[in-house]
Amino acid sequence: MLLCALFGAAMAADKPPELKASWRTTTATDLAQENAYEDIFETLSQARTELKWKLPSGDRVVLSVVGEHNARVGEDVEAEWLSWVDDAYIDHKVGQTKLRIGNQVVRWGKLESTALLDVLNPTDLRHGVLSPIEDRRIAIPMLRARRDWGAIGLDAIFIPFFVPARQSFLGSDWSLFPPGLLERTLESAKNWESDALTEGFNQAVVTGLSDALQQADSALMNGLDRTLGQAGTPTALGQGSEAAIRWQWYGPGFDLALQGGSVLEDTTTIIADPTLLQSLSNQAFPTTSELGGLIEGIGDALEFVHPRFFYAGLDASSTLGVFTVRGEAAAFKGRALLTRDMSLSTSDEVGAGFGLDWLTNPNIQATVEASWRHLVDVDESMLLIRNQNEYAIFAQVSSNLFRNQLKPQLIAQIDPIRTEAAIILDIAWRYSDHVQFNVGGFLFHSPDDTPSTTEALLTYEGGALGVFDQNDAATASFTYWF
Repeated sequence: MLLCALFGAAMAADKPPELKASWRTTTATDLAQENAYEDIFETLSQARTELKWKLPSGDRVVLSVVGEHNARVGEDVEAEWLSWVDDAYIDHKVGQTKLRIGNQVVRWGKLESTALLDVLNPTDLRHGVLSPIEDRRIAIPMLRARRDWGAIGLDAIFIPFFVPARQSFLGSDWSLFPPGLLERTLESAKNWESDALTEGFNQAVVTGLSDALQQADSALMNGLDRTLGQAGTPTALGQGSEAAIRWQWYGPGFDLALQGGSVLEDTTTIIADPTLLQSLSNQAFPTTSELGGLIEGIGDALEFVHPRFFYAGLDASSTLGVFTVRGEAAAFKGRALLTRDMSLSTSDEVGAGFGLDWLTNPNIQATVEASWRHLVDVDESMLLIRNQNEYAIFAQVSSNLFRNQLKPQLIAQIDPIRTEAAIILDIAWRYSDHVQFNVGGFLFHSPDDTPSTTEALLTYEGGALGVFDQNDAATASFTYWF
């Protein structure tokens, strides 16, 4: 219906639409095969088409579509085509109020890679660092209203339907559960013990599941992965609605903003039945009585939820000569946590961060960001991936050489407490106005091993970067602008 409305509005335009299109293919080749189940070669191709129309009324229509092909080569070969509507909205003015209706991305706050306040749009997490950060935000249906009174501006957002983050749960190097974890768990479970009445039955069931997993084709597994990604999405009218408001003040050389809202967690919180979790921890099947209770509540053995939280925040930026200083501070009520017992746990959270951009000359730019997050009241020993206090540092240095034809870039993401880091190198060569080649690579470091079994995952002491410690790769990409 939205597409029909956009095309209908476009037909009323006096001028032909402005068309932009691009194609980008990125390849990644593992530097070492540390996991028998990991992908040793991956390609990600995306075609983007964007149309813009200016109507006689002054309204503007934007429509963009993305087509994607992803292929992974490892223990087996997997490939998939997907397409979706990205930005698709109408800009309309009512008096002095500017309205934008449709699929859009709204990024509030001043930090990019260590952001606290960028909570409105879900994120595409399926391809990790293979996908540029500007492409990871997912455009979703919104009604946005903006109004300015001189140096003061007001921005309000209403999101009628919830859209979850795009995340992979199993099967890829960027999955929530690392490659091989499910396969190794099932293989181990073939030898688990139980009481005499159920042991043989349970072992036969597990053997059947393991064989079915090995024989399942990529289309079935990709479909299962997408189904898990949509699980727990609120569907009742009003349950998935979100809203936020932002007040901004523009001054000479600075701006200051206050914001707040009620939103849902974009990423999925998984809740497991205690009996199922105990079996995974003990490496043993449930007893007869436990199994009976588990079967009775089989629909609740795993539950996927997206809890609601509330937030308020402050952000500001200012210029100081060749420096731009940026900052954020935020408070959250009811953030969902990933716990070792896979139960639903929430905590209030506060945080702050700053960024510094340094432009030494037209050819060199450096950026540094740092943030701190604190969970107000939690038992840290029960947390998985998170600590009560989290610190993150981001640094980027880039240069434009030979009349902007060559652009080397070095990025570092650091967890100083766990001594985890991700280093990304990219060198871009702009061959012509239409063609660009990139080469580079990325390295992950963590003192903790990537969990390869369910038991190792539930006792994992590392952070988010450590989950991808085995993903070091060399990359190359080709981009064409039509």
